[in-house]
Amino acid sequence: MKNILITIILILLSFSVSAQEIFSTDDEFNDFFTYYYLNPQPQKIIPFINYYVSSELYNKVNSRMIVAHFAAYTLRGEDYMLEELFKEQNDNGDVSAKIFTLHIFWVADTDRAKELLSKAETSWKNSLVQETIQKFKEWGTYNVLLKTPTNPGDIDNLWGIFMATGNPKAIKQIMTVLLLKKSAEKEKNLNKLILSGSAEWSLTANAKQHEKVCDIIKDEAKNATGITKQILEEIIKKVEKNL
Repeated sequence: MKNILITIILILLSFSVSAQEIFSTDDEFNDFFTYYYLNPQPQKIIPFINYYVSSELYNKVNSRMIVAHFAAYTLRGEDYMLEELFKEQNDNGDVSAKIFTLHIFWVADTDRAKELLSKAETSWKNSLVQETIQKFKEWGTYNVLLKTPTNPGDIDNLWGIFMATGNPKAIKQIMTVLLLKKSAEKEKNLNKLILSGSAEWSLTANAKQHEKVCDIIKDEAKNATGITKQILEEIIKKVEKNL
């Protein structure tokens, strides 16, 4: 019993550590995000979120959903931390922090996350917060792991999930759009070209940086066919060339 109480106290104390004490630079923040799946540290996620919403990084609007996916997937199954995140933003968060937290709850889509969204609707009366909640109700569930990417944002969100979990399914979902390249060139379809190009570029860049990504690509290339196989093999060659 004594050891359990000590563990609980240490967990609670970890939440009192400020974001500035854990993340003093954007480089530290980015390293934590990029390699989290190799060394999960869920006790640092709330300071991570606080650092993000108070930094210049948050002003890069395109970064918000990928970071929301990263945070949501690190907190899935961590109900006590979802509750702590709600309490943190309820007590100290400004409107931007609250809205970003709502995105995390929406993406997490667990029973407790849904309950906290409802609690926010009752407790956080700001008009922008309420508008965000209503939008989520209209949109319903968004689970990018269960759909073929239709835009570069979907691809970014899949990378957010991979960085959080190391889940190969996120990488495989990105690969599904590679086969669009051939038809896109034939049809001169710009949207398809952008989507397939975004997938190819991101897979190449991350395969050079992450051994696990490269291994997944190699495994998938063995059974792939057509243009998909061709692109995956080209990525492998580029990676090996840089070794």
